[in-house]
Amino acid sequence: MLIHVILAGPLSRYGNGCRELSVEGEKGWQVADLISHLKIPEMSYSFVSIGGRKVEEHRPLSEGVVVTVFPPVSGG
Repeated sequence: MLIHVILAGPLSRYGNGCRELSVEGEKGWQVADLISHLKIPEMSYSFVSIGGRKVEEHRPLSEGVVVTVFPPVSGG
């Protein structure tokens, strides 16, 4: 199944420099499987959203879904 991924900010390095990419995932994949496939370390992202809503890592993925991965946010 095709999953569309947006890697925000510095996370594009996990997409070979691409901010947006498509990944061919397996049926039954969850958000955690996608993160693992992209080899994004746990401390390198703060949350994941689907359709503009924050989702948990156990959320199942479906064909054509758009997943956005956000880096940790800091301010001062």
